[in-house]
Formats: sequence, C-alpha cells, structure tokens
Amino acid sequence: MERPIRKLGVNCDCIRGKAQTETLQIMKEVGFEAYFTGAYTRAAVAPIKKAGDALGLTLNSLHAPFGGINNLWLPGMGYRKVYQQIIETIDAAAENGIPAIVLHVSSGWYAPEVNDLGLSRYDALVGYAEDRGVQVAFENLRMLGNL
Repeated sequence: MERPIRKLGVNCDCIRGKAQTETLQIMKEVGFEAYFTGAYTRAAVAPIKKAGDALGLTLNSLHAPFGGINNLWLPGMGYRKVYQQIIETIDAAAENGIPAIVLHVSSGWYAPEVNDLGLSRYDALVGYAEDRGVQVAFENLRMLGNL
C-alpha cells in the first residue's frame, strides 16, 4: 500500500500581531503547503479556509479548544463548556470540508485518571465526528500514557 505524501504545514497563528489570513500569504511565500488553526467556530474558520484556498494551501485540521479539557473526566456538569466547543469544532470542520480535528485528552502534569465517564464522553464526540465525516486525532503533550 502506498503511503500518502504529507504536505509541510504549520499553525497559521504562528506570527504574533498578524491576522491568520495575513500569515497564510507569508507561509505560502516561504514554502509551506498546508496549515492548521485553533479557530473553531464556523464564522471564524470560513474566512481562514477561503484565504488558504485562494493561495492553494491545504487546511489539514482544526485544533479544538482545550481549556477545561480535564473536566471531561470528572463527574458533574463542568465539562459542558469545552464539550460544546469541541462540537462546534467538529461542525466547523464538516461545514468547511476539513478532514480532521485535533483534540487533547487532558491537560497539565496532574491530569485526572482515565475512567469510564470520560471515555463515554470522548466516545460520543468521536461518534458525532464520524457521523459528519470528520476524523478525530488525539494528542496529549504531557501525559502520553493517557493516549
């Protein structure tokens, strides 16, 4: 099986003080072919995608918000805000033809333990994404064992 060739990309919010749409032009000029963004609402993603398309750049993924991500593992309703933001990210990806979102599984050095409650919430998010044709790529920058 032949492996797909990946395009070189970077976060389009990588230049402080520049709008992401402005940064895309610079990225194109220095040789990047792809990008991702932490923008996650449909209203925020659409103009970034349009600007990238005009330059021939590929928007590979959206990075979902992760403030409060540990709450997905905890009982109670504290998870609802970040959960809804992840749903918004999936919807923005689906609406704009973006194949994937990147999602943290936890944050910080002392993340909650993996448990059935959190797994059920992530399972629901993955099912929601699957129904919309969006892949979910999980990452965790500190607690690699949680992946």
